[in-house]
Amino acid sequence: MHRIYSLFVALVLISAVAWAQQPRRGMHPGSSIDKLQLTEQQKPEFEKLQAEHLKKMIDRRAKVASAEVDLRMLFHAEAPQKAAIEKKINEIAELRTQTAVARLDHWFAVQKILTADQQKAWKATLRQQRHMKHGRQSGLQDHPGVMRGRGMMMSNPSKSR
Repeated sequence: MHRIYSLFVALVLISAVAWAQQPRRGMHPGSSIDKLQLTEQQKPEFEKLQAEHLKKMIDRRAKVASAEVDLRMLFHAEAPQKAAIEKKINEIAELRTQTAVARLDHWFAVQKILTADQQKAWKATLRQQRHMKHGRQSGLQDHPGVMRGRGMMMSNPSKSR
């Protein structure tokens, strides 16, 4: 039984690392970035902002995934400690809040380098990407920096999300 549990933990860790390293949909050359019609001066600024943001998001996703693995291990401990579990849940919540704020900061940084028409195209592109990824959304989820929540499966970790 211990061997199966160890194998499960190893698979979860490998999956978390693989998930964190997955490229995410975004603005890349040849995609909807062309709709922005950036000037030669704007292109390097935009690309730098995008690269910095992507690096931050990769790092944050990895931290969240790692903390979620830790949380699962805390739940599956022989004698789960409520205080330790609460602390880890709060840590994950803080990481997700930091991620949302980083997205918001990025959104405003991009807005600063765009003209009014480019801002409209940028917003339309982001809206389109969100709809493609999550389907129709409403309310706060339509605002930059607000993330859709993901449930955590504690009772049956073998099921996929």
